[in-house]
Amino acid sequence: MSNQIIPYKEYEDNTSSLNYKRLISQLLSYWYVIVGSVLIALSIAYLNNRYAVRIYPVSASILIKENQEVSGNAELLYNNPLVDAYRNFNNELYIIKSYPIVENVIRKLQFSSAIYQEGNIKESELYNSTPIDFELIDHKDEWCNVFALNILNEVGKYELTPLEDSKYSQVPFVLMVGDTVEFCGVKFYSYYRDTTYWPGYTKNKYKLHFYDPMQITEKYVTELFVESAGKETSVINLEINGSVIEKEKDFLNTLVDTYIDQDLEKKRTAANRSLEFIESQLKSIADSLIIFEAQLEKFKNTNTLSDLSGESMRLLLKMEDLEAQKIEILVHNNYLDYLIQYIRESANLDQIVLPVSVGVDDPILTKLVTQLLDIQLAIKSFDSEEAKSNPIYKTRSSELNNIRQSILESAQTLKNTNDIRLNSLYKQIKVISDQLKELPSAERKLITIERNYRFSEKLHDFLSQKRAEAGITKASAISDIIIINPAKEKPYVIYPNVRRNYLIAIILGFGLPFTIFLVREFFNNKVQSKDDITTYVDIPISGLIGHNSIENNLITLEKPKSSVSESFRSLRSNLHFFANNKEKKVIMVTSSISGEGKSFTSINLGVVMALSGKSTVLVGADMRKPKMFDDFGLQNKYGLSDVLSKSKDWSEVIQNTKIDGLSLLSGGNIPPNPSEMLMLPDMRELIDTLKKKFDVIIIDTPPIALVTDAFVLAPFVDHTIYITRQGFTPLSAIKNISELYKEKKVRNISIVLNDIKKNGAGYGAGYGYGYGYGYGYGYGYYQE
Repeated sequence: MSNQIIPYKEYEDNTSSLNYKRLISQLLSYWYVIVGSVLIALSIAYLNNRYAVRIYPVSASILIKENQEVSGNAELLYNNPLVDAYRNFNNELYIIKSYPIVENVIRKLQFSSAIYQEGNIKESELYNSTPIDFELIDHKDEWCNVFALNILNEVGKYELTPLEDSKYSQVPFVLMVGDTVEFCGVKFYSYYRDTTYWPGYTKNKYKLHFYDPMQITEKYVTELFVESAGKETSVINLEINGSVIEKEKDFLNTLVDTYIDQDLEKKRTAANRSLEFIESQLKSIADSLIIFEAQLEKFKNTNTLSDLSGESMRLLLKMEDLEAQKIEILVHNNYLDYLIQYIRESANLDQIVLPVSVGVDDPILTKLVTQLLDIQLAIKSFDSEEAKSNPIYKTRSSELNNIRQSILESAQTLKNTNDIRLNSLYKQIKVISDQLKELPSAERKLITIERNYRFSEKLHDFLSQKRAEAGITKASAISDIIIINPAKEKPYVIYPNVRRNYLIAIILGFGLPFTIFLVREFFNNKVQSKDDITTYVDIPISGLIGHNSIENNLITLEKPKSSVSESFRSLRSNLHFFANNKEKKVIMVTSSISGEGKSFTSINLGVVMALSGKSTVLVGADMRKPKMFDDFGLQNKYGLSDVLSKSKDWSEVIQNTKIDGLSLLSGGNIPPNPSEMLMLPDMRELIDTLKKKFDVIIIDTPPIALVTDAFVLAPFVDHTIYITRQGFTPLSAIKNISELYKEKKVRNISIVLNDIKKNGAGYGAGYGYGYGYGYGYGYGYYQE
């Protein structure tokens, strides 16, 4: 018969391999790991909280007034967007953080340079507290922007050393305060801030950083938070976060001041454009008025007729009323012609004159022109090619084109309406003119001159009134923006969040070890404890063997008082019951795979059997890998294979060990067919013979999952010990032996869990317990 391989059946484990009891036991066993993990996490959190650069929130708020405090028709120029919607409040949220405004603030405050003091762990920015400061003028594409700054003892001198760019030699340059310097690709100017600070700054190390203004602008535009305070209010909240509170406060305050200045400038510009337009109209009318006034004076001097009759005066007054209406329409048409031409031809739309400035009081047109100005201002904030790729820019550009078209249509519609009114007025004027022809020649001529003069005079008065209103507006213009809350820091720190960091540290300190144990337990497919065995099999446990911490496998001989030795004595006692109290016992020791401690268990069980007064023989039935002889310092020249092949008698090959009552029948020469040899009647006869000579026969066999040798010997033995090893034996192996047990391929079997670590689950359960058998671990005196 050949060495048949027994199929090692693999079982799909549909139940969770997570053993909560063992998981809790491991967590308790490794409590010091968890405590250490928490302490390390808390230490990291402490260091982060202690040395991280603190970030503070700084906020401000402004109000856009509901009504502009000016009088007359000029009031219509600057009404609040929430009242008449001429000013788009939502656009203000973008305008206040637009690139031109923020860049203006950055340059005003000289944020393109910063001085840092070097500490042992971190650098701290010194804002407005150094004796000297620097202003960036320009820089090349390749430039060094970080320097070591050394303030020398002699007032007025300082030293700069390039740090970052290897292109420039790191040689210190001694410079004078007040000089404009250009080197290392950067041009800058240094100036005194407060010379009284000088002595205190000569002993420390500093760094000077220069920043590209556009990059700093981009940073602040990105980090500046702007929002409406609510739907029913025109309040805008501003917030910026930074490491230097005073610096961020200066930024917000200067930003609001710049925004207010821009609003006032916008008003003054609008007033100036209106004045320029009105002045141009007045100039032409003034010339006509002088001419008509001279004609009237000349007529009165050369004619006896100086006053008009009642009928002539009535016709003149009626004519003047019609002429006044015509004047207003003509002025409006002049503006509409200007507006249509401006919209069609001009690219700089923010210079447009508002309709209300010349008396065109059409709410739709005024709203459209105001929206055009707002959108044009918003578009101008996208002043770089990168910014123009922003989707908002494309949306605003599309809106601008739509509004331009709407303005052209609205203006043309108004002009068409005015032309209809003009035609009606011209007809009425013609009727009166026909009536005037019936008057005497001198009186008719006087009426014509008087009418032209009064027409020009009223037109001049109308434009003069508009000029006065625009002038008042310019002189009395105040901003719509009111500062509600100047920049102020909030009473907390954005970063680091001390409480949150400690909380996260505690969670991670506990959670990381727990997760590791949980994952290890979840993916565990090895036997870890006695509970794993009892969960999957119905085979009793005859013993629990601890870990052998010495190099010698004969621990029961070397350290007879150790806990491991005591566990073998407990196993010996348990086997007395498992073998049905037989005086002569044949015990087979096997396992599933190599490395589980089968031979280790056999030799130490043999030792404790012999030491108890039982004559014992160890039979090395694992003829493929004979090795027990080496632990006793014996030879393997001849052995079991030689006896079964009848080349030697058992009495010739059996060897006595150095332990009284313990003999060894080694495996001998490796045969080609060990399984077939064990099936020979000679094996049965050998066991019967040995039973007459010895009280206990311990047969060490190969693993049953690999070959059939153990199954061949099963009928000849009184009890089989199945060895498992903690953290080594697969769970599927004990499931397999359970199946073999149920199929009666093995009988009278018990399990021994070997190599239990002190911190391993199951160690403290007591060696020797097996369904109530034995004495239990903890009996007697142990010496490791």
